[in-house]
This record gives sequence, C-alpha cells and structure tokens, in this order.
Amino acid sequence: MMDEQDKKTYSNFEYDSALNVVEGVKQPEQISNFYLEKMRQKKHQEPSVEEMVDGILHGDRVMLSRAITLVESSRFDHRARAQQVIEQCLPHSGKSVRLGITGVPGAGKSTTIEALGKMLTGSGASTAMGQLLLKLNLDGRGESQVDTGVGFLDHMLTLFAKHGRFDLTVKCTGDTYVDDHHTVEDIGIALGQAFAEALGDKKGIRRYGREVLPMDEALVLTAVDFSGRSFLAYGLKIPTPAVGTFDTELVEEFWMAFTRNAKCTLHIHQMAGTNSHHIIEGAFKSAAKTMRAAVSVDAAFADEIPSTKGVL
Repeated sequence: MMDEQDKKTYSNFEYDSALNVVEGVKQPEQISNFYLEKMRQKKHQEPSVEEMVDGILHGDRVMLSRAITLVESSRFDHRARAQQVIEQCLPHSGKSVRLGITGVPGAGKSTTIEALGKMLTGSGASTAMGQLLLKLNLDGRGESQVDTGVGFLDHMLTLFAKHGRFDLTVKCTGDTYVDDHHTVEDIGIALGQAFAEALGDKKGIRRYGREVLPMDEALVLTAVDFSGRSFLAYGLKIPTPAVGTFDTELVEEFWMAFTRNAKCTLHIHQMAGTNSHHIIEGAFKSAAKTMRAAVSVDAAFADEIPSTKGVL
C-alpha cells in the first residue's frame, strides 16, 4: 500500500526509458525514478546487529558474510558493530570472545570472526609467497592443528599452544622451495595480529608475565608486557646455524615479527644451554607460559584496563 506522500509523488513522476526509441522496437516497461531510488535504498540498507545475529544463528551465510565484512572494515563504527555481533553469537557456541583470526600478512589484512563453532569462516588471501590462515583462541585447552610446511616450526608452534593452553590452527602454503624465511616471518606476523585482535582493549588482563624454564641443559628466561609498544630483547646464542633443515637465525625473525604485530615488549634471554634444539624449544615453551600468565584475566580487576593512562 502506498502512503499519501507516495501517491502524490507517483502521480507526478516523469518517465525515463531504458532505451532510446527505435522505430519498430517496443519500448520497455518504464519505472519511476522515485521507486527506483527507494529500491536502491532498501537494497543497500545495513541490517541491524539483531538481524545479523538472528540470521547467523539460523544458518544464514549471507548475514555471516555481512558480519565478516564489518569486522574487516577499517572504520571504527563497523568494527564496533561487529564486536556486538560476536558477543551476542558466541555464547550460543560455548566459545570465548577472545578470538583472533587473521589471513595473509602483506596482502591486505583479512580478519574474520567465529560466530558459531560449526560455522567457522576463515578468510585468507593469496600472494606470490603463498597462502596463510591462522586461528587463535586464548582461552583454549592447548589443542592445535599446525601445518606450515616447515617441520621444525610445526613442532615449536604445537608445543607453544600446548604449554600456553591456546587453541591454535595454522595452515600455510608458502614459498619453501626458496627457503623458510617468508613462511616463518609471515606466521610470526599473523600470530602477533591474532593476539592483538583477541586481546582487544586488554581490559582485565594481567598484562605482565615471566617464566624461567629449563629444557635439559638449557635454561631460558622470558618476560612479556602487552603494553601496546613493540620491542624485542633477543638474547639467544644458538651454537649451530641449523637444526635439521631449519635456519636457526629465523627464530629471531619470528619473534621480531610477532612483537611488532602483537604490540608487546618481549625479552628472551638464554641463561644456559649448548644444544640448539633445546635452546629454541625452551624459548618457545617459556614464551608460551609467560604469555599464558599475561593474557589471563585478573578477576579482581576484570573491568579495568591495566594502565594509569586508561588505554593500552
């Protein structure tokens, strides 16, 4: 039914033809510019948070896609709406809100949301150096699925997830036919981005963590501050240039990429050790336990940001 304003507009509109008049060709049916504009407005009208949540919970992939588009946006208001969708959807899947998912670094950061466990949608992208998808749950059980194409890195990330009790999924197809550098660095970037995304405004977290961890003859100290400032103090003295086929200088590249994107200060210091594998493994295990402590929520200050500035 048309309201009075619609009727008034309809009675006075001018016709526009989609085609020029050609003799012997029937004119197409003509449409009111007024109604054409109304249809355009309706088509591009953004669904409300409630409509997106309802659609996602009922298996509407279009609504899930709209929510993902919001969280991928660089606009603050879009990301704020996406966070509302996440918070309203995740209780239905028994998942934590503290999730970070990221795509290929360097190819346009692609961040996706986990609205429901059974409807996980990851968004990766392709570059000349391959494809990467990483998913992180800070409040996990230490479960992992890691396939980077670099065996030693798979081992390190699996134990990082286990000892940090992070749920971690990493799938990567990189240019390892050249060397492992790009893959290792890109995964460090992606893991850092995922931590930053999952921590959000860092409200309630302990912020700091430290661990001195023995690995046979090796002893490694790590300390972290999720301060919003990026800094790496790297003090590993790995005696061999490789562990198997893995270039040991890539350990520093990994943690440098991580700290720059997680926006944290990280100290890694070797106090003892002569076996390269033990030193590196001790560093990853120690870092995992350090970060587990730092990202855990302090119940006494759950609604506070751990900074006198009020922002991290």
